Amino acid sequence: YRATFELYYNVLDNSFKNIWKDINKAIEIDSNYIDALLFRANCRHEAIRNQRKDSLYRESIKDANRVIELNPNDCTAFAIRGDMKYYLGDSIGACIDWKKSVYLGCLPGLIYERECK
Repeated sequence: YRATFELYYNVLDNSFKNIWKDINKAIEIDSNYIDALLFRANCRHEAIRNQRKDSLYRESIKDANRVIELNPNDCTAFAIRGDMKYYLGDSIGACIDWKKSVYLGCLPGLIYERECK
């Protein structure tokens, strides 16, 4: 599954159902697979960008939390978690995560620039 995940990730195959099935299977096999957890969190983020789906936001936060448990220096996990918190109305929590993300080396996003000064 790791090879399949990396192939989808690198080729950017648009078959979301197949990607989703393989990502979930990879995480089922190895719940510490950081790249798969981040990818799943980001897929949820992209899938819900234009529609409000609180349950998916919360699921993305769970994936980001797991990545942060495994690697507390992962700036992408903090950025994704910040986005999800923002969409759920927690702008203070979002700013905390975004600031941590920037501190760890990620570039600040536009919402961060606007909301967290």
